[in-house]
Amino acid sequence: MLFQNTGLTRAMYQFFQTLIYVAPATLFAVSLHEFAHGYVSYKLGDMTPKYDGRLTLNPFKHLGNVMSACISCGMGKAGKDQYQEL
Repeated sequence: MLFQNTGLTRAMYQFFQTLIYVAPATLFAVSLHEFAHGYVSYKLGDMTPKYDGRLTLNPFKHLGNVMSACISCGMGKAGKDQYQEL
């Protein structure tokens, strides 16, 4: 087996193997979710997401400094809303 020569236990090997699939899927899901928030806000007349550069699927635009450390939680950066413009 592959993990026998690396010193990894079976549990650690399975964890890293699962992480390879879960991390990109979580990044994509958080990006799509936060993009949807910004898009709906923009379509309802709030220009803030456009000015902040949040109308993109780039995951790094949606992750805050603290949330990038907690990416396993799947939390995105909170966007600002301008309710006066709606």
